[in-house]
Amino acid sequence: MELHDRHYMKYLMASRGVSTRGLAEAVGWSSHSFVIRLLQGKVKTLDPDKALAIAEKLGLASDVGRLFTPRVSRKTEHPAMQKRSA
Repeated sequence: MELHDRHYMKYLMASRGVSTRGLAEAVGWSSHSFVIRLLQGKVKTLDPDKALAIAEKLGLASDVGRLFTPRVSRKTEHPAMQKRSA
């Protein structure tokens, strides 16, 4: 998943009183540094389960798309759909 609105994530955290450490703990991370990197825009992608956990903690469980966009890599594409090199 790709975080597409880090400013809204910051707003939600502030309005709900969720710290970077609290969010990291809710997601299951031992450190809050990845949350900080997300908020700074240094990283944008994360595991779908972690994105859902963040959305749930911030009260967006039914609207995960407000913060995150699904991202599919070419590796998951069906082999018949990939271009063959000749």
